[in-house]
Amino acid sequence: MPNYDIIPYNNYDIIPYKPEAYRLFHEGAIALAGVEHNGLKIDVELLDKSIAEADARIISLKKKMSDSKVVRIWKKRFGDKFNLDSNDQLAKILFDVMGHTPTIFTNSGNPSTTEKALATVKEPFVKLYTQRKKWQKARKTYLGGIKKHLVGDMLRPSFNLHLAVTFRSSADAPSFQNMPIRVAWVSKLIRSLFIAPPGYVIVEIDYKGVEVCFAACYHKDPNMLSYIEDKTKDMHRDMACQLYFLKQSDFKNAEGEAKDWMKAARHAAKNKFVFPAFYGSVWFQIAPDLWEAMRVSDLKNADGVPMVKHLANQGITELGDCNPDGEPAEGTYAAHVRDIEKDFWQRRFPDYAQWKRDWYDQYKQRGWMQTKNGFILQGYLKRNEVINYPVQGPAFHALLWSLIELELRELPEHLPDVKIAGQIHDCMIFYVPIKQVDELVGRADEIMTQKLRKAWPWVITPLEIEVDVCPEGGNWFQKKGYKK
Repeated sequence: MPNYDIIPYNNYDIIPYKPEAYRLFHEGAIALAGVEHNGLKIDVELLDKSIAEADARIISLKKKMSDSKVVRIWKKRFGDKFNLDSNDQLAKILFDVMGHTPTIFTNSGNPSTTEKALATVKEPFVKLYTQRKKWQKARKTYLGGIKKHLVGDMLRPSFNLHLAVTFRSSADAPSFQNMPIRVAWVSKLIRSLFIAPPGYVIVEIDYKGVEVCFAACYHKDPNMLSYIEDKTKDMHRDMACQLYFLKQSDFKNAEGEAKDWMKAARHAAKNKFVFPAFYGSVWFQIAPDLWEAMRVSDLKNADGVPMVKHLANQGITELGDCNPDGEPAEGTYAAHVRDIEKDFWQRRFPDYAQWKRDWYDQYKQRGWMQTKNGFILQGYLKRNEVINYPVQGPAFHALLWSLIELELRELPEHLPDVKIAGQIHDCMIFYVPIKQVDELVGRADEIMTQKLRKAWPWVITPLEIEVDVCPEGGNWFQKKGYKK
């Protein structure tokens, strides 16, 4: 047992400091062993069909690419060394030989060939190239990983508590926590493989906005607390109004219901500005993503006007310079985002901004920090890591605490037929008899939002859960919001 009276100074030690932190991981390891034993059921027939489809797609895309102008130039330039999977060669052909202008660079200063970096290259080949990359990853990483570790029709990933420096969990054999969700067709290809046993449905329960809530437990910014506690307020809606010159009244129809376009504008503000800003990104990184999202999506204002045109009506017609060492010209979107970022931290959340400065200064002075629930983080950490890790760890620990209560105590006593089949940082995957869904949701909600706060008095914000349920006989991809 560690000596809890001594703060460790060895930069390579990452340990639970307080007794309650040790107990959390001790019981957590036992509970997760039960989750591994329960396992995840796979549609093996569909898996084999999906592997065959992926192989055929990759071959077809390679053939189409081979007939393109880019590959002809590529082969002529590199001869016997031609390698269709070489990013360095691709960058040389597109940017040096064919003269396309790179927009994103690697840390070493070379043109990047990520999907995001290639989005501005107007060559039909690029679309084929990025599609093939996605199919290759789907085939090798996801489909191949599932097939490799399948035993019968069951998948039992290993859930680890000892590898991530944030004290979050990880999963391997296969990497279940990284199953795709952002690209719809890839998500459908992979998540459709996960099914429930006969008579059961898949239920997914996760914490809603838990990292924002736990960050507020550190900085206690009154404006942030007000956003969390007052359900009439919406931070992401307000930021969408600022970013796109909109009015709050635009976001609802005459019946007070959210308009469809509102979801897209709010989603862009949330995922392209708010969370990047919270996690340490800055205006010259944020502005290009927001601008690109507008150009390639069907983002519109309340009157149905495309957002790019709407911004042009406000006098903004170009992105502008996003050089971190320079200043964008006034009237550009980059300058607009820069000014909003300044307002975000100086007016909207000044106490949060001050906490970040104080927290980082404290870390620099002593080389370690303690999370709210008793873990020590130390060693050589970047500024963003110093600010984010103490939030990410406890956010997962809230789920782990709840999983322990359910797996070791609540379910065996009250719902023995319900099984926890998997865990992904802030959510749990359950197999639930159809008639027991309502009872499970009720018990999980009480544990995750009420009992946890009593056990952890430092949690000063209300907590919420989100629940999705898959149809009977359906699969994980088909999940829909729970309605009692």
